[in-house]
This record gives sequence, C-alpha cells and structure tokens, in this order.
Amino acid sequence: MPDFEKISLSEEQMHQTVFVSGDAHPELAVDIVERLGIEHIPVKTSQHPNSEEYVNILRSVRGKDVVVMQTHAETDERKSGEALIQHLLLMSAAKEASAKQITAFSPNVYGARQDKKTFGQREPITIKLTLQMLALAGADRSLFVDIHSEQSLVAFPGVAENIRALELVLKGVRGELTPEELRNLDVVAPDEGRGKTARRAAKILGARAIILDKERSSSDSQDVSHTGVALPDLTGRTAVIIDDMIDTAGTIISAKDAISAAGSSNIYAAATHPWLSDPAVERLSSSGLKGIILTDTNPQAKEAKPYFDADPDAPKFTVVSSAGFLSDALRQVIGNGHLEAIYENKESLEN
Repeated sequence: MPDFEKISLSEEQMHQTVFVSGDAHPELAVDIVERLGIEHIPVKTSQHPNSEEYVNILRSVRGKDVVVMQTHAETDERKSGEALIQHLLLMSAAKEASAKQITAFSPNVYGARQDKKTFGQREPITIKLTLQMLALAGADRSLFVDIHSEQSLVAFPGVAENIRALELVLKGVRGELTPEELRNLDVVAPDEGRGKTARRAAKILGARAIILDKERSSSDSQDVSHTGVALPDLTGRTAVIIDDMIDTAGTIISAKDAISAAGSSNIYAAATHPWLSDPAVERLSSSGLKGIILTDTNPQAKEAKPYFDADPDAPKFTVVSSAGFLSDALRQVIGNGHLEAIYENKESLEN
C-alpha cells in the first residue's frame, strides 16, 4: 500500500473554504464541519405554498471554495427527490453568488441503485441523470459515500470520488462481535454486486467470504429470494451479511433465511446507508438477527434506534458515527491530498 499521509488544512485553505448544507441531515453536517474547523455558512430553506423549494445563502461566498452538503434522504419534511432539488438549488445559488469552486458532497445520493437498464425495459439510468444535474447546477467536483456502483461516477463531467466506508462499518462489526465470533466468522454478500466488498471485508477480518445469488421478482419489487447457491455447513459459525444499504430489508431477511437454513443461528447484518423504508423496521425487529450495524449517513438510523432499544426481543441496534471518517475524507479533498490516506487497510483500495 503506498504511503499516503493525512494532511492538515493550512490557515489559507481554512479561510478559503466554506461549508453550506441542506436540511436533510443537519446533525451530521454540523458534526462534520465542526471537526473540519471551517466556516459553516447559514442558509434559509423553505417551501413556497405550491411546494416549490426555496433557498437563500445568508452570507457572501464570492471567491470562495464552497462545499455544499446534502444527503438525499427522506425526512418528515421532504421526500428524497425534494432533498436532491434543494441540493441543486444551493449549488446554483452559490454559483450565482460568484463562488470560485463548488464541491457537491452527498453521503447518500439520489438514484444510485438505478445505474443500468434492466434488459428489455424502457428505464432511465437515474444516477447518470443525477450526476449530470449536479454538474449543471454548478458542481466542479463531487464526493459520495459508498455509491452503489463506482462505475457510475463516469457520468459526472468533473472530478468525482467515492469514499469507501467499509472500514467504518467494520469498526462497528469489531465493536459488537465477541473474539469467539470473530474467530468463526463468515462475511456474506447478499448478491454478486456486493461480492467484492465482502471479499475485502473478509480479508480485513481474517474471515471467509460467501457470495449469495439473489433474485428479485421485478426491478421495483420488495420480493427477494436467494436460491441457486449451495452453501457450506454453517453450524456453529457466525455470519455477517454486509451490504451498501438497507431499504425495505427484503434482501437482508432473505439472505438471513438462506444462512439460517445452512445451519447458522448467529447472524448479524451490517450496512452503510440506513434508508429503513417501510416495512424495514418491522421486518428487522422480528427477524431473529442477533445484531444490526449501520452508519448514520441517513438520519433514519438514529431515529429507529429507540424503537429497537425499547424492544427486548429485537436485535441489538448499533449506529456508527460517520462524522470523523467523513471529515477526514473532506480534509484530504479540500487540502488537495490523497483520499487513500484515510484508509488503514490496503484491502480497502482493491478493485
């Protein structure tokens, strides 16, 4: 692994760079910017009576390098698509206000799962359109976290980078599993798309990787099954299902059932992005999983935690803070360092 060093921002870089954020995940934004030590420019956000978004950046950004953060998550106030629109408007406002450079930072980006057409269907490639819109709104470069497919970044016309959050997720795994569980561990990918991630995780943890075969009844269906793969005998083994996101939890539950059928009764689920759309919380709370480990790139994880904590029969629910890891990444980007410096394991960089 090349010797990449973490950098500190110079006084000039800290003065030159400012931070603007939408209202989809304010707690994470504040935590990140406080760690960076740069100015957090206040904004006014609201909706017109006809539900159109309104934004106003309340201080000058003329000549500044502006990081515009918005996680495209659904909240009580807005749908995920509305969060995207707000992100676009904030960047457009910064551009119109003569910002020197704009970085679009989205821990969870809209449309990431729709990165290709399903054979025979007349579908959009949504992530391609999203990235093009970010550029059109004024973004010179873009930064994401565990984007569903890194290949989709080629749709952004400027510099686009992906922060691989595997080490952050594995920090939560190591913190929750006992030494005995870690010694008898299988890292399970619910489909081939997560196979590389599972293999990286297995190398880092000294575990075995297992790749399942997933079938979905249709492109927009919650109905998922895992068939066609003969699993080894998992009796007495611990399994961690690892994915980039948990949405309705259909994939996780189906994978858990397949692993249980192979003999394991000690199963965890771990993922970066907690969408937790209905009926995810209900499914997970009665799933028989031993534990669930998520980061806080979306606010839904912390919102759901009290529900799990109050139910003695529910899996243990762990939320890993991403602020330190993401602020380290942003510091490298702002300071023109190497993003690779934030990773402790060479396996995190493997393709």
